[in-house]
Amino acid sequence: MVIQDYLANLPASYTYKEMFEALCPDQDITKGFMLQVTENAPDPRTIKTHMPLSLLLPTLLDTCKVVCVARNPKDTVVSYFKHWRWMKDSQRSLESYVQYFVEDELAYGPY
Repeated sequence: MVIQDYLANLPASYTYKEMFEALCPDQDITKGFMLQVTENAPDPRTIKTHMPLSLLLPTLLDTCKVVCVARNPKDTVVSYFKHWRWMKDSQRSLESYVQYFVEDELAYGPY
């Protein structure tokens, strides 16, 4: 059974608590929401993360299939710049933003 089957009977707008109860019956939501949802997901599981490999389990590559998807840094900096300008309403130029990007002075880096 796939996760979509579990969620099919939930109302169109459901809370995380309702989703958790559908996916993890008889589990305690206070003991790690995502960990328990992942543990209760049927095999094969697909887990997406933005975490760098250095912060994941050292045995990950020995025990799992890993697919790494990366973007061209030029595309990344332009996308991040547009998002940042939208969020901050800044007048900073793309050139100055690229400099921060290259020097690893932005949040969520390095890229």
